[in-house]
Amino acid sequence: MSYQLTPAQQKFAEAQVASGAYESTDKVVEAALGLLRDRQVEFERLVVAFQELEQGDHHTFDVEDIKRMGRELLDSKRANSGC
Repeated sequence: MSYQLTPAQQKFAEAQVASGAYESTDKVVEAALGLLRDRQVEFERLVVAFQELEQGDHHTFDVEDIKRMGRELLDSKRANSGC
């Protein structure tokens, strides 16, 4: 893969590698793209949820459902982060 970072981005990526958080700048970029992908998925889910809400199509949740969904989201983010 070929990409070019700005000097500030390069410095940040190198700092992440130097801290031991990532093995290489490529891994930093992969993590960043993964976060961007997750953010886009969440945005799309919110758009659908708001559309459903506006149409009167909504669901009620209890606290346990919300906790379960939060744990699933956290587990998914951890699995995709590579950290």
